[in-house]
Amino acid sequence: MLEVSTNQSAVIVLPTFNEVDNLTSVYKRIRNVSSSDILFVDDGSTDGTIDLIKQLMTSDDKVKALFRGKKMGLGSAYRDAYTYAIKQGYEILIQCDADGSHEMEKI
Repeated sequence: MLEVSTNQSAVIVLPTFNEVDNLTSVYKRIRNVSSSDILFVDDGSTDGTIDLIKQLMTSDDKVKALFRGKKMGLGSAYRDAYTYAIKQGYEILIQCDADGSHEMEKI
């Protein structure tokens, strides 16, 4: 298990594209085990995912987002997330799928 000391900053990255049905559950599962920042990287979802991310951002100041406007792919989503994380000074970056396929409890 990854041990994050109180002086290290971590961000959990979740690329999204039309994940409205999974997002609330994934968010709650993360929050059950971690208070780290969460960065959603959305590729222009059209199913309400963007609105849900914005709601999460208003209720949890540790939720961040990159809204990319169009489908650009998973690889570039992670690349953009890494660039953001480095610029923000995060020391730890954790990748997870927004569809719930990763065991968030192992963060």
